[in-house]
Amino acid sequence: MAQRNTSGGTRTITEDNMRQKFKTLVLKLKQGASPARDTAAMSNDELDAYIDQMLHDIHVMLVDKTVDLRTRIKQARPSPDDPQYNAKMQAYLNLLKIVEPLFKEMQNSFGEVLDHFHQFINDVWKDVTKNKGKNTDAILDRYTQQINKCMNNKWGQYFKEIEGRIAEIKRIHA
Repeated sequence: MAQRNTSGGTRTITEDNMRQKFKTLVLKLKQGASPARDTAAMSNDELDAYIDQMLHDIHVMLVDKTVDLRTRIKQARPSPDDPQYNAKMQAYLNLLKIVEPLFKEMQNSFGEVLDHFHQFINDVWKDVTKNKGKNTDAILDRYTQQINKCMNNKWGQYFKEIEGRIAEIKRIHA
């Protein structure tokens, strides 16, 4: 991934990645993208297995990404044999101060996004069963606004804080 050369580069890249993933989801929902399989021809057991597989895929992706983050952070820790161990260890501890609030916010955000998604599913289901789907576009737009608000309000605050911490680290090590 190419990094942008701006003062908020990290924030921009992360927000762009998150927005792109949500745009893909929204696009699929708006276009009425059909599942990979013909669900109308599935038995109840096959439908259950299909749902289980979709959720399992999400679970595996989250676990894989979490393991990747853990590995990346642990690899940054300096070796005690390094001649500049003390300085590098201080930088590593500063890195941990930066990522700790992000991890906490990620956990909170994932929970909030999933709560919004639960409500979205309930609202769409009610609309489809009671109004023949007449309001699904409005429901989708409201859901998209909620997710964007969540990203902008919460993540924007943390990225500003992190940018300040990074600037402080740069001053210390300059």
